[in-house]
Amino acid sequence: INNSCNYSNIIVISNKEVKEMTRYTISIGLFDKDTKRQKFSENIAKNIVSDLLVEYIGYGTIFTGNGVYTHDNGARVSEPSIIVIYDGEESDISKVKNFAWACKKALNQESVMLEKTAVTMEFV
Repeated sequence: INNSCNYSNIIVISNKEVKEMTRYTISIGLFDKDTKRQKFSENIAKNIVSDLLVEYIGYGTIFTGNGVYTHDNGARVSEPSIIVIYDGEESDISKVKNFAWACKKALNQESVMLEKTAVTMEFV
């Protein structure tokens, strides 16, 4: 078997699409605001967030993470989290905030973090 790569068959696509977009990053912790414990497993929480994402925004990327912070009572907390990335338009802010509020309610959170960043997207 010859594992060498023959670069003569590579076609270079020069017709790239570059677009200025707004990236929304929504971070949702999984500890219940009342019990300070995880109420839903990560898989169930991802399913809830996924359903809300499709309902409120239409699409996005969902992955898990781990947030670390100091709680109001001084305790250091390491909390499993769901992170959603949605690349859209500046004008999408209302539907993104509605999605964040729906996640906050569904997962009984004290807060949901929403970050908005201007990005340049290049599709190749």
